[in-house]
Amino acid sequence: MLVKREEDYLNRIFEIIKKSDKNICYVTFNKTPDFILESAAKYNIQRDRFYFIDCITARIKSSARIKNSVQINDFDNLAKISKNIKEIADLGYPLVIFDSLSNIIIYHSINDISIVKFLKFLFEYLDNINGKVAFVCYENDIGNYSLDKTLSLFDNIIKPPFELFGT
Repeated sequence: MLVKREEDYLNRIFEIIKKSDKNICYVTFNKTPDFILESAAKYNIQRDRFYFIDCITARIKSSARIKNSVQINDFDNLAKISKNIKEIADLGYPLVIFDSLSNIIIYHSINDISIVKFLKFLFEYLDNINGKVAFVCYENDIGNYSLDKTLSLFDNIIKPPFELFGT
């Protein structure tokens, strides 16, 4: 899903979730699980459908862990994130929401080849278990090497509404 940087895109993520009966593995780099759960409640999405890979909370505040959450301190460790996604999907959370792909692109500690390998692994693994993944990506990151090398793996790209572009 392509989004503008200033767009509040959670409502679009919740629309995807509501259309599915699958449980959600939500990988977050920029919103705390508490915030996501509070927002999801407004859409009548049950909190027990979520399992979080939390790559933000440990960096911004000390917080008690919420149920069904794994905190990742080394957020640039794609191997650890992949391992956790696999384990959580195997627990029955095969709809992966990755918020956001743009966040990992900006880290200099993660090179393009690692990102390409990560994306290919994730698509292949989820395909094998009949899972799905939705990546949030800022529209201006299209053209990045990692994305260009993996665009063929995506079934579709959901673009923001035209009014966000001012056209």
